Amino acid sequence: RSSTGFLAVRRPAAAIQVSYRLDPWLVYGTTGAGTWTSLPVFGPVTQRGRTFTMPVRAQGLDVTGLPVPISPATWISSDPGMVLVEPGDGAELKLTVQRAGESGVLVASQGFSKELVIKAAYMGDDLYVEIVQKP
Repeated sequence: RSSTGFLAVRRPAAAIQVSYRLDPWLVYGTTGAGTWTSLPVFGPVTQRGRTFTMPVRAQGLDVTGLPVPISPATWISSDPGMVLVEPGDGAELKLTVQRAGESGVLVASQGFSKELVIKAAYMGDDLYVEIVQKP
């Protein structure tokens, strides 16, 4: 008699990555679920109005760069008056740029961290935003 068993091996995280959900209207010209992307520099994007809100999430990466689960990340804004981080849907958060300026956001989980630098400026009636993930 023979039996086959499977052993689930949990790959440990080796880094943390921040991803942004792109607005499907900007990407595809339609509404619906957005595409997630993780870029070293996100933007610049220009949004009509005096604030800008972006869905964000953090995930772990193993040594090969594949996603792995991590415990919920802690998000700390160096200037909460400029950049506010609030709960969203599930593992998703809402990052809101509330005014022009420059602010840092530290994202940390399980001993790993990623620093974001957020720059924003008014251009007429629009808010111009750029987010840089420091290596």
